[in-house]
Amino acid sequence: CAESLQTNLLAFLTPCVGASFGVSMDTAGTIAAANFGASCVATAVFGVVSDRHGRKPVILVSILAMLVGAIGSSSAASLAALAAWQAVSGVGLGGTPVAYDLLAEHSPPATRGAVLNVAAWFWSLGSIAVVLVAAGVLGAPHGAWAGLAAPWAALVGLRDAAPWRVFLLTLAAPVAVAAAAVIYVPESPYWLVEKGHLRRVSINIVEMAKANGVWPLPRLSSLTTSMEREYARGLLDGADDAERGASADS
Repeated sequence: CAESLQTNLLAFLTPCVGASFGVSMDTAGTIAAANFGASCVATAVFGVVSDRHGRKPVILVSILAMLVGAIGSSSAASLAALAAWQAVSGVGLGGTPVAYDLLAEHSPPATRGAVLNVAAWFWSLGSIAVVLVAAGVLGAPHGAWAGLAAPWAALVGLRDAAPWRVFLLTLAAPVAVAAAAVIYVPESPYWLVEKGHLRRVSINIVEMAKANGVWPLPRLSSLTTSMEREYARGLLDGADDAERGASADS
């Protein structure tokens, strides 16, 4: 959804910025060029970084970059400053595909395609959200949002309180929620296994099993193969580690 918000808002932001800064649509289009140009470079970089350092850190950094870019854009006093802040947002946009990797690696093979298709619905929801916010903020009568825009303009030292600034701040709110939610998302089990963090995999699986109401595991005696029993013992060890960690935190 954050990816959709960042991409689709440019369709409404560009003409507003052109009018606000007194430039042509072609010139105002530099903000989109800065955004997508930075995104192209960041996508390749984040792919490599996520393989080395994990999916979760990359997703968190990308969402925070979009959030910082949106807030910075709303305070931009010139087209050049706005383009620079949109480049920051573009860097964040370049890391969002890693979220699909993490979702796929958490999904069982039998339902992986369906899960990813459902996730794609959030692109449509983000597109609808952008249109609704644009209609409510940019399509409102002149001066309707001055009460909200003026304090922000005064805070960051701007002379104008254009509605597009409120538009950007409003769309930054769900991005902030996404950044907070990522903290609670477990790391990819595939990446953890590849890097040899087997105990951490066990802890994550146990925590997810408890959250989904499928814990405790069946009795070890009911498992038919030695491999199943060994795997179950590993998860039980992970559960013990998780409980000791929770006790230590408390």
